[in-house]
Amino acid sequence: MIDQLTNFNLASVFLINLSGFFIAYWIYFSGKKSRVNQLMIFWTISSLMYVNFGFLPKLETFSEHTLLFTRLRFVAVSFFFIFGYFFYLYFPIRESEHKYAKWIYLFFWLAAIPISLFTPYIIEEAQAVNENIEVIFGRGIELFFIFSALSVFIIFWILFKKYFKLPKKRKRQVEYFLVGAFIFAIANLIFNIVSPLYYRDMRHHHLGDFSTIFLLGFTAYAIVKGGLFEIKVVLTSMIVGLIAVLLSVDLLLFTEKLWIQISKGIVLAIFLAFGYFLVRSVIKEIERKEELETLSDQLVETNIQLKKANERLKKLDEAKSEFISIASHQLRTPLTAIKGYLSMIISGSYGEISDEVREKMKEVLESSERLISLINDLLNVSRIESGKLKIKFEKADLKKFLKKIVNELEPVVKEKGLYLKLEIDDSIKAEVDKDKVRQAILNIIDNAIKYTEEGGITIRVKKKISGQEKSALIEIEDTGKGMEEEEISNIFSSFTRGSAGDLMHIEGAGLGLYIAKKFIDMHDGEIWLKSEGVGEGTCFFIELPLK
Repeated sequence: MIDQLTNFNLASVFLINLSGFFIAYWIYFSGKKSRVNQLMIFWTISSLMYVNFGFLPKLETFSEHTLLFTRLRFVAVSFFFIFGYFFYLYFPIRESEHKYAKWIYLFFWLAAIPISLFTPYIIEEAQAVNENIEVIFGRGIELFFIFSALSVFIIFWILFKKYFKLPKKRKRQVEYFLVGAFIFAIANLIFNIVSPLYYRDMRHHHLGDFSTIFLLGFTAYAIVKGGLFEIKVVLTSMIVGLIAVLLSVDLLLFTEKLWIQISKGIVLAIFLAFGYFLVRSVIKEIERKEELETLSDQLVETNIQLKKANERLKKLDEAKSEFISIASHQLRTPLTAIKGYLSMIISGSYGEISDEVREKMKEVLESSERLISLINDLLNVSRIESGKLKIKFEKADLKKFLKKIVNELEPVVKEKGLYLKLEIDDSIKAEVDKDKVRQAILNIIDNAIKYTEEGGITIRVKKKISGQEKSALIEIEDTGKGMEEEEISNIFSSFTRGSAGDLMHIEGAGLGLYIAKKFIDMHDGEIWLKSEGVGEGTCFFIELPLK
């Protein structure tokens, strides 16, 4: 039973050493000038010293040196905490150094090295008895163990403090480290501190030692998962190197004939060239992967910034709509009063005025009416964008409804020398918000009047049936300036006007068609237009569902 246990322990120690040396080689290869890599190598070596000096006295060959190895084991603990502390100070990003705390920590563990090795203050006596080690501790062992526990706490504190400042990828690396370090810390606390210190029992200390495999294992997994030391490059290089060594040994030691040596030499040269390009391809693959990960992180960060910017824009947009609403309300009242007084002055309510003054007053009245119309449009826009505009459906006869609009606009059209025709045969009943549909149609006809110099406007209404769905299709066609293809796609946007408006010096804010579309959308309807091009006129279509 003792032999089986010894063999198991020997196999475990061998596995730990093999893993440790592999990780040390791996890290050295990946970047020997990196401070993190350097500290990781020394930290790994001190971990292996800790395990080996705890196991060697159990072997009969080294049993007479039990005291020396036991003291060396405690020296390894000092190195373990020194390199572990500085490693975690730099991993995965450098922590701001606490100068005085660092020097106090370093002073204690450096002082512990000669005290542990040359004095009985930590270990008075140690001897191997039946595959176990019996130790007599010195007076300073409790202080040694207390500071060990404190050191573990300090290392965990450094990692936890940095964890919340790291990006997601770096956080995952720290999580793997923490799992391995936590298992290692708990096992050593139980089997290498509490059990020896309070129960004077060293029979199971190897369990604490062997927990190093978890620390190294999770460290390796964190490295692979996080891509910290690029394991693909190391493994590829090791495989290529191993095969090259085997081919070289076969060539030099087991091949006698010259022509076979030449053949194998050519194969070796080809393999080395192939291996070189293989390693280079792996390095390039890793570089591309890192670039993609960097771009992905940047994209995530950009999305977060865009989301914040979008929220700020929404608030600004709400503030803008609120400002327009308040300003429009404040302006409309005095302008309405001005319009009323102007009308009364023109009609002679305040006495007779000259024809010249009357003409000027009419111009002022027209300007005030345009201004009131613009303010009403701005109010409608602010209500639409804030969602405060309500819709009130009521039954309407579209034939009578449109005749009223035509009669209202007839004087304006005749004054410009145009015609305005309504073509509708049957009476079409619909449920609509009369004010909003009237405003939408008025906005379109008003635009048609402005942009038409000869001819006129024709309004056609017909019933459209598609399966079970019925709708009224209203066409408003003019013989005006028309539009180009590029203009049509943006014509229903707010503050957008056709190019003809600039050429003909037509006033307007570019809100009429935007409001018309919004009002028709509120009816679950559609609005669109067609134009064959500049000079070919325009035809607007409004489709309203019949309910």
